[in-house]
Amino acid sequence: MADQSAENASADILGDVQADVGKDVMLPEDEAKKKAEEAAKTAAEPKKELDVKSAMAAQHAADDVWRGILDTEGTRLVEDYKLFDLPFDADTLEDFIKRLTTNNKLPLTELVDLAESIRGGQAQMAKNTDEFREKLEVSLKTFEDAQAEYDGAMLRKKKKDKKNEVDPNECKLWISWDSMYRRVKLGKWIGLSCSADQTCKIWDLTKVECRGTLSGQHEDTVKCAVMDTESKAAITGGMDGTLIKWNIESSEAEEMFLSGKFGAILTVECDFKKNRAITGCASGTVVLWDAQKLAPKGSFEAHEGSRITVCKADFKANRAITASDADGRFRVWDLETETCIGNYEGKFGGICRVAHVDWQKMQVISGSAAGCLYHWDINTCEEIGKLWGGKGHQEKITSIAVDPTMTKVVSTCEDETAIIWDAKKRRQVGKLNGHIQSVRDVKVDWKNNVIATCSDDTSVRIWDYNTQECTQILEGHMDRVTMLRARFDRNMLLSASDDYTIRIWDLEYMQEEGTLYGHSGKLRAMVTN
Repeated sequence: MADQSAENASADILGDVQADVGKDVMLPEDEAKKKAEEAAKTAAEPKKELDVKSAMAAQHAADDVWRGILDTEGTRLVEDYKLFDLPFDADTLEDFIKRLTTNNKLPLTELVDLAESIRGGQAQMAKNTDEFREKLEVSLKTFEDAQAEYDGAMLRKKKKDKKNEVDPNECKLWISWDSMYRRVKLGKWIGLSCSADQTCKIWDLTKVECRGTLSGQHEDTVKCAVMDTESKAAITGGMDGTLIKWNIESSEAEEMFLSGKFGAILTVECDFKKNRAITGCASGTVVLWDAQKLAPKGSFEAHEGSRITVCKADFKANRAITASDADGRFRVWDLETETCIGNYEGKFGGICRVAHVDWQKMQVISGSAAGCLYHWDINTCEEIGKLWGGKGHQEKITSIAVDPTMTKVVSTCEDETAIIWDAKKRRQVGKLNGHIQSVRDVKVDWKNNVIATCSDDTSVRIWDYNTQECTQILEGHMDRVTMLRARFDRNMLLSASDDYTIRIWDLEYMQEEGTLYGHSGKLRAMVTN
């Protein structure tokens, strides 16, 4: 009877083992609640967009985690299953027990211990299996999220790259190492010069080299130009009345107006984004253009019979300002109706040059042939004030530099001087004496109080704004110097001369950086980016 009871006990224990294998091992209630709260907190946190590099690192880390779980805990579970791999169906279990008792190879008490061991091992294995499954699911979910973030980062990068991509058809030389596109992207200082030799030249002023020559279209002096490095386009106007649109990457003419019926073109302005341009002619005519096709869209007599020396446009508001040194008039125009909406005639020798137009403040500062400076209100065409006091200029004003606040002014004159003005108090602050012939142009670094002037005496002079003292004389040109252009943020100054050359100066060391040769005529216009 004792043996029969032990046998029944063993069967019950092994039967329970079979039942336990199929049961799920539940986590404690408090642990489950804690995990649910952590999951909710994680889901509520805003996701931060990662770049491609960070997303890839997160993806690789998540991949390593789930593969590590699979390699370690998964391998151990497989070994556990092999250890407890026993048949648990009733018939086989009964045959197994009978075989052991019949042969009397194991006492029944040891069989009971074995059954209990199997039951405990299988229960632990079931728990380990559930924990393994849970860890694997969490790590795989992390990996899937990392993969999705990586895919999103790659998509954002592709969109950004596509946005910055240059259309190969936009420029024939876009792939070239020395392309204009590359030079502009690298922040190079690009210049376009116009000459009496009927050509224009494109310069890389940073590297001191010629980038291309625009020739074959103008048949007289090229008088004016405007350039847009972003669209790699330039428009030039000539004394023969021709207007040409160029591709400054390939140095080829794209559009041409060759009739010359409006007379010599002296000024040009363009809004390349809106494809609108305006020119002022020697005949006193203002012409409006379609800048894309270079076709006239309208024209009007702004200063009949008097050459236009200034033509500034606000295309957004459809307004323009024109001035002529022949009739001494300053006029404001409505470009939509082509009508004059404001007019002023200078009192002292007429207006000859507009130095600064502030379309937001609606103010202008202009100079006269008699050496007087005027401060105007564009809306009313009324005089805000004039700068005249002291021993001011005695002859024609040649150029003016105005600070952004329109309170400081530096003017140059044919009387061999430059004068610093306080436009707010309407008085002279100081005079720059040193040139021995007419002063032609001026550039001012308002931040560092540096003034640069050029003269017919072939020199370029550098001045201290505060002390009005000359700090350096830059010499090298063989004929009068007519134009200056500056990049004060890079300590670079450009001077153009009637000796057919352009010189680049290093303002930090006060020495010549290089000379640009190539023109066979006097320089008449210079534009830079």
